[in-house]
Amino acid sequence: MILQRSRGVDSPLQRFCCLYSVASGETLHLNQAVAQVRPAESSRLRAKSKKTAQQLKHVRGPLLRHGSRVRGRARQNLNALLASQLATARAWDLKETFSCFWKCRSEFSAVGFLDYWCFRAMRSRLEPMKQVARMLRAHEALILTWFRAKKESPMAPSRVSTTKSEW
Repeated sequence: MILQRSRGVDSPLQRFCCLYSVASGETLHLNQAVAQVRPAESSRLRAKSKKTAQQLKHVRGPLLRHGSRVRGRARQNLNALLASQLATARAWDLKETFSCFWKCRSEFSAVGFLDYWCFRAMRSRLEPMKQVARMLRAHEALILTWFRAKKESPMAPSRVSTTKSEW
């Protein structure tokens, strides 16, 4: 697992790279959770009626993309799915909500956001999302070091002026 590989890291560059992989790994876990919810719900709905199961057709791709990148007819299908309050829509909503976690400016706000998101995920009645929430809680300390490293990292972009006179 990505999170376990970051133990025993010595240099700041290695630490920064491991923390970056943590950030990208969480998106992967969330996408996998959404991908597990959709087929289970689709087969359950197909057993009831084909009309309700039609809502989940042709939405796999848009569900795995970032919400701002879904356009056109795919956006219309996704909006209809979100309005239906199916389990897949709730899983996608949790995934999109978690993307705001990386926009938190301080470690304090990140802790609050992570606690609230895990609270919501554990009460969502979606087992794949509960697994992600458990994993996030187990690795909370490592994930929150990303916010400390963001401030202290020598690799962070600086606001250095690069005018022609300085070249």
